[in-house]
Amino acid sequence: MLLLSILCVTCASSSVAVDETFNIRELTVTDVQRPEFLELFNELTTTEKPSNEKIKEAFEKKQSSNLHHQLGVFTMDGSVIGTLTVFLDPKYAKNGRPAAFIEDVIVNKNYQGKGLAKRLLREAEEFSIKHNSYKMILSCSKSLAKNENSPYVKLGFEKDCITMRKNLNTEEDSEMEILS
Repeated sequence: MLLLSILCVTCASSSVAVDETFNIRELTVTDVQRPEFLELFNELTTTEKPSNEKIKEAFEKKQSSNLHHQLGVFTMDGSVIGTLTVFLDPKYAKNGRPAAFIEDVIVNKNYQGKGLAKRLLREAEEFSIKHNSYKMILSCSKSLAKNENSPYVKLGFEKDCITMRKNLNTEEDSEMEILS
């Protein structure tokens, strides 16, 4: 069984006070159709941007499978300023205990440095522990893996292994850095 948790951070205005409160809640189809949600993915990649319709289709597909769980973090007017995805994959070798895979960690560039990525990662860890995961695996760029100030390193993630990848059918994935 595959569970998916998407966490989103949202805020009321373009300038955020450090002590501003952010709430965590389930992500909805309305949330993923907001323009700022789409903009987050435009910040993540320089390749072809996902369309609003494709994001909605993917969200609805995940929701209809009953194998996905999606959460969000929101405040005030609900403007989306960050996301994080957790995939739980039960492992045969661990008697069904899942490994948690962290993907799509994005915080709007105007809100970076305010601890939002750390908050998303902590929430992902709590979610993973609640679902009896035995480990969390995070995909990120080489630069973030080596940077002592990255939220990943600060929260205890360590470079553990080499990730190998083979791109299929698209040029857009060729820009991804592989950890070595």
